[in-house]
Amino acid sequence: MSIFCWLSLVCGQADGLSQQANGIIARALSEVSASFELLCVSGSMHSRLTDALTLRLKPAKR
Repeated sequence: MSIFCWLSLVCGQADGLSQQANGIIARALSEVSASFELLCVSGSMHSRLTDALTLRLKPAKR
């Protein structure tokens, strides 16, 4: 087996591994961003709910 053949084999495996790692990282990042969006949405919903509740609980001014 020549050194070039061996090098191309090693580089090919490394390239495949880096592509797998990139896929895993991209998936993790998309999941993190999705959960962050969910947190932001639930946070804004929560603040709207508390605003609505405080408006309801405040005595109406006459």
